[in-house]
Amino acid sequence: MYPFVEFLAGALFLGTLFSFGLTLHTLFYTAFIFSLIVITFIDLEHLIIPNVISYPGILVGLIFNALITDWPLAGKAIDYLRADYSSILAVIVQVPILDSLFGVILGGGILLLIAYSYEKLRGREGMGMGDVKLLAMIGAFLGIQGVVFVILVSSILGTVVGLSMILLQKGDFKYALPFGPFLSIAAVVYIFTGGFRVNL
Repeated sequence: MYPFVEFLAGALFLGTLFSFGLTLHTLFYTAFIFSLIVITFIDLEHLIIPNVISYPGILVGLIFNALITDWPLAGKAIDYLRADYSSILAVIVQVPILDSLFGVILGGGILLLIAYSYEKLRGREGMGMGDVKLLAMIGAFLGIQGVVFVILVSSILGTVVGLSMILLQKGDFKYALPFGPFLSIAAVVYIFTGGFRVNL
């Protein structure tokens, strides 16, 4: 396992360097991807996502987007919003720090709502709070459109793998499947592909 993890980390670092060059994006995305690798294998083995990674990760994602924000342009965008709220989403995704802040809120909020609703309907926990914090961290780095992409892709991956595991377990629908790895994989895919772009 250790050689595989080291190979994976090295390959993704080279991919990040090749894609973004010697930039802040490479520095912060490398830290982000390495965090996702650690989270993935901890979640696979122990079914937990450590707060010691996700909480600082949210802060680092916000710092990254604050550093790449054109603040004079951001000020003009906020002034524009005061006059016309109809294009609020379009403005948010164009201002990195705003996109990051709302990405945290959207990412954490959606999974928190899903987890709460499931527990109320079924009477048992279906998703841990670690996943909620992880998606908030992903939102801090990738923003609103990144969160939407990650939720859709990870849900598809999780469904395919989950159904396969249920078949292998001969219909055991109570099989515990960690969701963190699927969120992490989808986030890495978004970094390298840009995902899909929604016209807001």
